[in-house]
Formats: sequence, structure tokens, C-alpha cells
Amino acid sequence: MERYHDCWILYRALIDRLFHLRALADNNDFLIFDDWSFMRQYEYRHRVRSDPEFKDTLNPEVFRDTHEERERYQEIKKRSPKWKRPHAETIAKKMGCEFLYKYSYDYASTHVHPMANDGDEDFRRLTGLIQYDQPLDRRVILNNSCLTLVLLIQEGLNAGTLHWRTLVYDFLKHFMDSLRSGSKEYGITFIKIVEMKEEMGLCQKRSSG
Repeated sequence: MERYHDCWILYRALIDRLFHLRALADNNDFLIFDDWSFMRQYEYRHRVRSDPEFKDTLNPEVFRDTHEERERYQEIKKRSPKWKRPHAETIAKKMGCEFLYKYSYDYASTHVHPMANDGDEDFRRLTGLIQYDQPLDRRVILNNSCLTLVLLIQEGLNAGTLHWRTLVYDFLKHFMDSLRSGSKEYGITFIKIVEMKEEMGLCQKRSSG
């Protein structure tokens, strides 16, 4: 696997989003998170535009705000939404999945933050000067990424009320079966999802019963 370290970086991003989504769902903070995100991104753009050091090199079209964005920012700023990013270890404990922090998020962080042996793996790969006695099986990072993606999708579905969730749950189960046994049943479920789009509105909520 040539981009092993990059895989861990992307994997950590998945875990981070899983923890964020669980925290948002637990506290029903989706709307305030949306406002907070918009406000922070707007202020980042404004900071760049206002910096005289980059005045002559700035592409104004990239950082231009629309009238609607300016109005929304003023409205949100009046309310000054208070939101803080969740602490990864705390959320993992609440989920009963502390191992996701210890052996996924925290370990993957060693591929995100500088370490003394940064570049060693790339050196081996590019030069071929150092060979392993046996090729390392690194499929675990791919399997773990798939598992985390399934958890992430399930968390999103659990927080929603859409009518078609059950069919997606079936697809995820069959996808997991594929990882375990090579089953191809997920393909049949995927076809059902495609056909479902023609039969019902994707925004249709499930019945209260």
C-alpha cells in the first residue's frame, strides 16, 4: 500500500466526523453548528480580505461575499452562537466505544502530527533500499475505514426521520457481510435503493406509527 500514512490521516478524519456527529445528535445541536460554521468561515474570509500584507496578491473573487451571506452573518452575529468542538475521548466513552479513541483516533493522530520518524516509510517505498522480510498486510486500515464509514452513516440515519432508512440499514448490513464473508447480497439491496428513488420522495418522512 503506497499511501499508508495518508490512509491513516483520512481514517482519523472519518473518526473525527463520527465523534462530531454523535455529539451533535446527542445535544440536537445541528442548527447551532450550522450557524457557528457559517460564522467562522465568514470571519476567516474577512480576516484575509482585511490583512494589508496580502492586499496585492489576494484574488478578490475567491473571497467575495454575496449580499445574502452578509445579511445572514449579521443576523447570526447578533445571536452569537456558542458552540465548542466535542472532546474526542469524552464522546468515545459516552458511545461505549473507548477503543475508537485509543486505537483509532489517538493512534491515527501520530500520522497527522509530526513524529521523529516521519518520512521513513516513504523513503523505503521510493528508494527500495530497505526491504521487509515479509510484505506487511495493511488491509486492516481499509477494513477499519469501511467499518467507521458504516458507523458514520448509521449515526446520520439514526438522527434522521426519513422513510427510506430501513432499506439503507439493510444495505449497510449486507456491506458488512461482504467484508466478513465476501457476500454480494449488498448489490441486490443497492438495486432496491435505486428503484426506491422512483417510487417515493427521498424527503418523505417515516410514519409516526
